[in-house]
Amino acid sequence: MKRWQEGRPGPKPIVEVQPQAARARARLPVHAFERAIANLLDNAAEATEHRSAREVRIALTRARGELRIQVIDNGIGVPEPLLRRIGEPFFTTKEPGRGTGLGLYLARHVVERQGGEMTVVSAEGRGTEVTLTVPEAGA
Repeated sequence: MKRWQEGRPGPKPIVEVQPQAARARARLPVHAFERAIANLLDNAAEATEHRSAREVRIALTRARGELRIQVIDNGIGVPEPLLRRIGEPFFTTKEPGRGTGLGLYLARHVVERQGGEMTVVSAEGRGTEVTLTVPEAGA
């Protein structure tokens, strides 16, 4: 998180960690997972660029043998007709030159390879919530 924030203007993400999730472990490739979270935070930061009250939150919770990481923003959101395409390789809602369409695809791929899933809830003009759910190690 600290590495991600260095050199980026704007507010720091609000971090919420459920006490029982603080020491939980997931079997994930660390570098790939860090990159996936950084991609989600990049998207949230870009989506809130023109908001007067920018808000980006990241939350970690644990329940029923799963860890859930959520990145939530109050940004521009995704138009409903495009929402089903989020996470497809090379699909982006960003203007040309601002994205490759690989960030959410890679995040989804990392968690799905470990038996997890990615869900996206978004409302145009109101923000986006991306949730990565992964099995807890040893569960």
